[in-house]
Amino acid sequence: MILFASDYDGTLNRNGVSQEDIQAIHDLRSQGHLFGMATGRSLLSMRDEITKFDFPVDFVVGNNGGAIQNRHEETLLLKMIPNEIIPSILSHLMTYDLYLYGANDGFKVGRNSFKPKPNFKPTLTGITADEIIQNQRVAVMFASFVNPSDADKCVRELNEMFYGQVSCYSNNENIDIGPFGTSKKTGIDFIVDHLEIDPEIHVIGDAFNDVLMIEGFGGYTVDNGSDEVKRIASKIFPSVADAIHHALDQEK
Repeated sequence: MILFASDYDGTLNRNGVSQEDIQAIHDLRSQGHLFGMATGRSLLSMRDEITKFDFPVDFVVGNNGGAIQNRHEETLLLKMIPNEIIPSILSHLMTYDLYLYGANDGFKVGRNSFKPKPNFKPTLTGITADEIIQNQRVAVMFASFVNPSDADKCVRELNEMFYGQVSCYSNNENIDIGPFGTSKKTGIDFIVDHLEIDPEIHVIGDAFNDVLMIEGFGGYTVDNGSDEVKRIASKIFPSVADAIHHALDQEK
């Protein structure tokens, strides 16, 4: 059995999800294999995208491994950032020049914006980051920096300051802050253990938060992937569909 996990933004979703990719997902599943998403998005945000583009999944690993659902949208795992460190994280973020910061509780996403971010059209969520933080159920925090080099610097600082409590990842000018020890790889490991299967695992992604997953499973990237990801990927494909077809050929 194949278990195929794909990143979403920049990998499966590149100005939309192509019909070629959707057909490949159907082909994979019709042969008894599993397909799922491994994304930094919240569960609700990812489910909205699945509905929008109408493609099937057997699982969703959201929040970079901190939130997991099965094919029936039942939540199997939802980890939270310790409430006592959130004010200190916010204080540190505020020392930088930010476009915005945000938080999600695993489902709802809230943002607080400081200045317009070029080429960014946020989905209106009807809730602010502060409201989610006040509810004391924060699964992920995120921020977008005016200076992309500040994002890398801030990630290093937060990982050092809150070691053992959070894991932080950067992607260009953006950072994600989640519960310690979570990654897309740990999320896929959880799915395998939960289903009690021993599959051939194939993964594909394009950015820094995909590195542990790609390294851990000898995974792939797409031709628009970052240079760092291309250096560690075992293969580079034009599309997710091409990667799925390769996995099916290997299985035969």
